[in-house]
Amino acid sequence: GEKQKLATLAAPNFFGERTIFEESPASALVKTEGACSLYALERPDFDQVAKTYPGLSELIKKNMEIVRSQRIGPTPPSQPA
Repeated sequence: GEKQKLATLAAPNFFGERTIFEESPASALVKTEGACSLYALERPDFDQVAKTYPGLSELIKKNMEIVRSQRIGPTPPSQPA
């Protein structure tokens, strides 16, 4: 599809959080404008942190929805199966 700029991020922002909660591949290409340091948190590591700190997962999920709506608009409601 056609490429379009969705957001410009700076520290301490993040991206790729959707794949922590949804079984789907990444949906965006990320490019840097200069040198940067990136840190990855794989799903099994996140799951371990969430076990250690109950409630953390829901806080991150709520923040993810806020960030998503700021970047690309609100998440559409789920459709009945």
